[in-house]
Formats: sequence, C-alpha cells, structure tokens
Amino acid sequence: MTHNLSFFAACAAAVAVATGCSDPGASGNTSGAGASNGAQFGDAATLPDGAKADIAMGDAKADAASPSDVDLDAPADFTGPTGVKCDTEGITSCFNAKVIKACVNGEWQYAETCPDGQECTGGKCGTPTNCTPGASDGCDGANYVKLCADSGKAWITKKCPGKQLCIKGACKDVVCTPDIGTCLDQQKVQVCKQDGSGFEDPVSCKPGSFCFGGKCVSLCETNLKISNNVGCEYWAADLDSCHDTFSAALNKDKLTPDFIPHSLVISNPGQFDAEITINIAASCGAALCEPVTTCGGKNTECKVPSGVYALKLTDFVVPAGKTKEFKMPVMNVDGSGIFRKAIQVKSTQPIVAFQFNPFDAEGAFSNDASLLLPMNTLGKTYYAVALSSRPDINIGLKMPSQSGYVTVVAASAGDTTVTVTPTDKVLAAPKYGVPQDGSTPPALEKGKSYTFKLKQFDVLNLEHLAELKFTGISDLTGTKIVADKPVAVFCGHEEAVIGNDGPSQNAPIDPNAPNSKDSCCAEHIEEQMIPLEAWGNEAICAKTKSRGGEKDLWYVVAGEDNVQLTTTPKTDLDGKTLAKAGDRLILQTELSFLLKATGKVQVVQFIVSRGQTADFTGDPTMMVIPPKQQYREEYLIQTADGYGTNWVSVIRPKGMVIELDGAALAEASFAPFGDNTWELGYFEVKKGTHIFKSKDGGGFGLMAYGYGNATAYGYPGGMNLK
Repeated sequence: MTHNLSFFAACAAAVAVATGCSDPGASGNTSGAGASNGAQFGDAATLPDGAKADIAMGDAKADAASPSDVDLDAPADFTGPTGVKCDTEGITSCFNAKVIKACVNGEWQYAETCPDGQECTGGKCGTPTNCTPGASDGCDGANYVKLCADSGKAWITKKCPGKQLCIKGACKDVVCTPDIGTCLDQQKVQVCKQDGSGFEDPVSCKPGSFCFGGKCVSLCETNLKISNNVGCEYWAADLDSCHDTFSAALNKDKLTPDFIPHSLVISNPGQFDAEITINIAASCGAALCEPVTTCGGKNTECKVPSGVYALKLTDFVVPAGKTKEFKMPVMNVDGSGIFRKAIQVKSTQPIVAFQFNPFDAEGAFSNDASLLLPMNTLGKTYYAVALSSRPDINIGLKMPSQSGYVTVVAASAGDTTVTVTPTDKVLAAPKYGVPQDGSTPPALEKGKSYTFKLKQFDVLNLEHLAELKFTGISDLTGTKIVADKPVAVFCGHEEAVIGNDGPSQNAPIDPNAPNSKDSCCAEHIEEQMIPLEAWGNEAICAKTKSRGGEKDLWYVVAGEDNVQLTTTPKTDLDGKTLAKAGDRLILQTELSFLLKATGKVQVVQFIVSRGQTADFTGDPTMMVIPPKQQYREEYLIQTADGYGTNWVSVIRPKGMVIELDGAALAEASFAPFGDNTWELGYFEVKKGTHIFKSKDGGGFGLMAYGYGNATAYGYPGGMNLK
C-alpha cells in the first residue's frame, strides 16, 4: 500500500517556490546572479503544517571566509575594529606588511604589530621573505589575491577591484563565481566553470532531491523543521527491561526480556524513497555483528569507541509509502548509570519513527512501544512519570526487584549539562557516573538536585530505588529534568503490575488469584515524554477498548504552580488543585472524560494487568496523552507483530468524517462522551501500516495499542509539538 501524506506534496511545492531562479531585476551579488524575489540569504520560508526551512536563495554564498574589504596598504596605526565582518572566528590575516588582524566576534579587529625586523606573512609575524614586488602567490578566497608587498619582504592580501574575482592568482572579470551552483528551477542546477567564464551544462537532480541553495539536496537536507512527530532525525535507546528468568523459560529463544533485541520501525509517508542511517557509539563485538543481528543474545560492550559507528544495514532504503523494521543490536540500559548506548536515526526524507521493545511479541511476554519525537521538537525541560518499584521479595515466583526509571538521552552535539531533581530515592551507581561528583552514596536523595555532564550518544539512566513500603505510593513521577541543550527523555518501568485499584508496589504476583490487586502479569512499559513547552491545558482521556470490567489508570502532572482541574463527567479529579509544578494526581476509572486545567498539565494513561480483565488478555502499557491543542489532521500508525488484536481509539469532534486508508469510518461506530461535543470510536485494524485522516481538515485524537497473551503495547498515534 502506498501512503502519501498530503503534507509532502504541499511541502515539495513550497520548496520549489522558495528556491526559485535568479531574478534578473533583483540586486546583484558577487556571482552576478540576483537574490531572487527579494529574499535574502538565510531567510526562513514557511512551509505547510508549521514546517520551516532555512533557505539560501539562488546561488550558494561564494566568499564566506574572505578577508575584510579594507585598504591593505594603510599605515600601521590601525588599533581597533575595522567595522568589516568576518566569518571564521579566531583566524588571522595581514592588515598590511606590519599589522596582523584577527576575526573576533564576527568582525576583523587589530591583533598585533610585528616587531622591528619582522613583517606579517600569512597572518603571522616572521622574518621577511624575499619576493618580487607585485608577484602573486594565489588567491585568498574568491575576492582577494595574495601579492608580494612593495618592500619585497612580505606577502599581503589585496581585494580585487569592482566585481572581479581572483582566478588562479589573478583578478579577472567573470560571469559567475567559480564552482558555485545556481538553481534554474526546482529540479535543475548549473555550476559555474572553474575560470568563471560561464556555466557548465545544467544537471537534473535525482528523484527525491530538489535544487536548494545552488545544490541538489534531499528534503531533509534543507534543514526542514516540522513541528510534529514527522521528522528527519530521531534518538532512541534500548530501555531498561527486567532480567525475568520466568519469561525466558517460556519463549523459544530462552532469552530474558532484557536480551531480546528491540526494533526501530520506520514508516515513509512521502513520495520518494528514504535512505536511513543508524548511528551508535557502543561496539557490538569486534565486527559489529555485520549484518546487524541479535549479537548472539549478548549485550554490547560499553567501551568508549574511537568514533561513532554507522550500523551496516543490509537494506537501508524505506520505499515511498512503505514501512520497514530495523532490528537493533542488544544495548539494554540496566540500572543507574551513564552509558554510551544512544541510537541516532537519520533519513534523507521525512519519516515517522517508532520504537518497539521488542517488535514481535510472540513468546516475549514483556513488551511495549514508544512513538519517537524528532530532534527538532526535543526540549530542555521535562517532568517524569514513572510507576512505583517492587522490591525483591522471595515469595511465589521469586521475581527480582522491578523498578521504574527515568532515562535522558544526550542528542545534541558537544557536552550537555543535565540537572535532575528526583521526587524519590534513586539507586546510586558511582562506578557508572551516578552521581557524577565523585561521592559514593547508596542513593540519590529525594528533593536534592544532581548535575550530570553528558556527551552526545550518552544515556543517563536513573533507576528508582526499590524499597519495602507499606503506606502510600512512592515513585519518580514529578522528577524534574532541566538541560542546557535539547535532550530526549523516556520514562517507564522494567516490569510493572497494575491492578484495578492502582499500581502494585510491594506484594508478590499471584497468578492463581486473577481478581487480586497483584494478579498476573508484569510488563515492561515505556514512552518518550513530551517537553514542557508542548504541554497544554486540555486533554481528552479515552478509555481503551474494554477487555472486560477493567479500569484505566491516569496520572496528571502539573507543569506550573496552582493548577486547578475540571472534568466532564465529574470524576475524583474534578475540583482538585495541583499546588506545585511536578505535583501529580492519580485517577482510576472505567470512564472516558474531558479534562481542563488552569495551567499546563501532562496526562499519562496506563492499562491494567490481564488478571484484572474478564478476557484474560493484554497487560500493562503506558501512553502519553497529547494535549487537545496538539491534535493533528492526519496520523500514520504501525501495529506490532504477534498480538491477537490491534486497536485504535479515535477521538473526534462530533460529526467529523474520519478516513482509514481512504475509506470513511462507520458513523455507527462512534458514541458521544464528555460534554457531548466529542465522540469516541474503537476500531480493530489489521497488522501493518495505516493512515487516519480527517476528510475536510481539522484536528482529532488517536491512540494505538494492541493486546496479546500476557502482553500489550500502546502509544499516541502522533501529535503536533508547537
């Protein structure tokens, strides 16, 4: 099936309009070409669906690193800024035979005067070099020629007169800037000859590429910024799963959940094939398991490598309108620590990315999924949502401790400083950088701030300390994460058990008591969190497709102080106040409801263990609820493998026509709820990729999930992130 989201056709058209051709009537630049329709270099063109691209119009910029346009034979009494801009910070050049200038804060400034007996040559003071006055030593950028000074003792730089350019050491009249391209139209580029005398024959861009800034580039190379879950770069991690030997005994490969490979699933909704690159910074054996495999069920080595590895993918192209699974090496993040285990996904075309842990549920018994958010939508401030931990109690199945976690992925280049303020104790691991200050406490303390310096590809995992407690619920919900650069944040649980009266914390699992609070089964859960700036004040909370008598669990977290809640119909949340940012309220109900808040909130939905259901199917999963303000007109979703049923909850304004893969959904499948202005419908979908779209435009909500034998997955179908 081919899936062509309408966004991409419009986006390609917008790029065509934005790039255009040179306008003979526009003011000229150094290449002789106009600036095209009055746009300037670096202007941002607004594209459909809130996307933006930084656009260099017409020709590529020719003399970005050229020296300043000054009189290089000026006397040596120059002592301050020239007022002339420069581009390469810290470089030096000769102002004249005795004075050196330096590029400081984007402007040429006085650096030093050479002492007696020395002259400036190549931006440095040194013993004068004999040369023939007026002789050339080549070009210094496109506009400057290097000449021997009149003294015959130094080389100086001189600007070519008028619109002449330096060609092979001489200033010459030219038609265009050598080797610089110009867009003739959306699909054709012509490049200036090396001597500047004219252009080479036009060249057509390959399918999926456009002429942009004088070059053929893919849509993602235009620095496209799409303010939703469609993007060009994503960051992922093999999140913490329990070392559950009971589950291992039941699956065909005898692997514990933490050593079952997780998968990245890439959907290409556009009109052109997408080339995928997946980079990691952790080695997976000496040969990186080429081609990518499970690495024999063993974890990757956690050495700091000499560089970042691009995984050798046997088939790295996702055809237009198709979806492909990429099975990752085992890189399970286990316990607290800083690990070189982040995964970077890059594409030449806009894509939708999912993470399934694992993708095939057959025999895994502990699964979940995350909708991944593009790099350009990541934020610097987050609040965590993570269920309580279960200590190691040797009763019943003798399960090991199972903990909630908060995971921070350093996605930005260079160093990123992250400050975390946990709401409960975090298992310390000084050997692995938690904390990073050299101290050796048994735990990070509740309410104390801890700072970590991360490098790109680092994963900071903070595991909740599992302690035996008999009153209240303690977890890492409300933990504040603040970074000085954009980061990705994931939250979840190694293996959570959820009953119809809330999450389990201390008691053991009893598979023979299906109606008890802690009935079977435990399940790995995960979700990528929404940055604070994309939170909203309204959420439409739709109960999942019933498995027979169960209740869904809801966490509501405040993004600011003194947030008051209202629900329709009335629930136990109605009229409650969240006093401080990071505070949370919990509700468990079989109802669907509308939630309004006086400030920003984040809502997360959990479903219960299978023992709480009449159908005795499914297990816990975790889904972030997009704010109503972030609803989209179109969603692309991907089901996982090995599930008995795959469901989609569609939340629409009353009467809106919603299409599934081009066919309208049955009106009889929707029922009103809340204030009766919204309707909810449940739709079972076949395994694979599907597109839901509002026929006449307008936003609606969508949640995707599936039920299997003692397992489940779920994620929001998509969202804007404005």
